[in-house]
Amino acid sequence: MFYVVLVESETAGNVGAVARVMSNFGFEKLVLINPVCNHLSSEAIARSKHGLNILKNALVTDNRFLDDLDVKIGTSSKVGGVRNVFRTPLNVDRLSKIVPKHNALKIGLIFGRESTGLTNEELMKCDFLVTIPAKKENKTLNLSHAVAIVLYELFSSQDFKTHIDHFELANKDEKRVLLEMVNEILEHLDFTREQNKLTIELVMNRVITKSFLSKKEATTLLAFFRKILSKLKS
Repeated sequence: MFYVVLVESETAGNVGAVARVMSNFGFEKLVLINPVCNHLSSEAIARSKHGLNILKNALVTDNRFLDDLDVKIGTSSKVGGVRNVFRTPLNVDRLSKIVPKHNALKIGLIFGRESTGLTNEELMKCDFLVTIPAKKENKTLNLSHAVAIVLYELFSSQDFKTHIDHFELANKDEKRVLLEMVNEILEHLDFTREQNKLTIELVMNRVITKSFLSKKEATTLLAFFRKILSKLKS
């Protein structure tokens, strides 16, 4: 299940336009986190067109909603350099090649404020960072345009339904257990610098959360990590 999540939306017309493009591409779940505009204003309703029901049924909530998602896909026009792990971007055209459509996971497509986008802290909580290629001198797209491009890529790609769709996938709690095991292993290893340990921890977090592991793969990895930890403790 996909959720289009708008964080602190500032312009009612944009929210209405997002509802419209969601209806164009068959997405139904709109979530508004701490909006600073009236999503049911006359402007928003006028811009929503056939997405009016999506707009009216939007869930208005706070940041705690993000904790309920199994996969968080953040969007940003600002990407880091090669050494900036948490800002390593994924071009939007690759998104549909790795995200399975038919699954029971709760997947959030998260878009930030029109003025400033998502904060570093918010992006750190995301499993993926997606960016839309644009002219260097004018990289930032209008909110509803960015949503339209992401949803179009997911909707139109023949790769959207992948060969792993029939597998039951590991959810956020199962991935959390894996990450806890990785962190415990790291506690038993020697590092010349604490930063090296933190970097490995961050990279392993990214690798596991970016992977759409099946439940069987997750349990196999967990058994492997337990064997490593047992050896380290002996």
